[in-house]
Amino acid sequence: MKSSAYKTVVLLSGGSASGKTEFVSEYLVNQDLIIFDGTLPSFEGAKIKIDFAKKHGKNIRISAIWPDDIKVAFAAFLSRDRKYPDEYFYKTHIDSRQALLEIVLSKNTAPITIYRNFFDQSGISYREMSFQNRKSLIDYLQTNQYTQRELLDTIANIND
Repeated sequence: MKSSAYKTVVLLSGGSASGKTEFVSEYLVNQDLIIFDGTLPSFEGAKIKIDFAKKHGKNIRISAIWPDDIKVAFAAFLSRDRKYPDEYFYKTHIDSRQALLEIVLSKNTAPITIYRNFFDQSGISYREMSFQNRKSLIDYLQTNQYTQRELLDTIANIND
């Protein structure tokens, strides 16, 4: 980051199998950006990355990728070649959403954009969420947190 001529750093946020890598290849691949493709699991880790980028004169933004259907994301997680315990899926979705809320509540100056992904006839697509103001973003983040029990119940409910 210190020596890169690129002026913008993008931190990706979102649980495992939420579509972050696909988002990068669809929307960010041909742009002059430094991209951190990870789940952004903690406020502390995000703050370190944000502070480091700002120290080196970079603009920073956070792109959060949230699946419209968590069951589809879980099915994608299960079909991956690299196998992790199911708890890893739950933890990354819970932690990334909590970290995002903490970032907004900290009044961090990094702009945050949430993209909801969905599947249509052309495959995976992304819809940018819009919020009237910071308070509406906070309200949305607060009401869209998960507990492990909620994730388990949602994934187990085959009637949705």
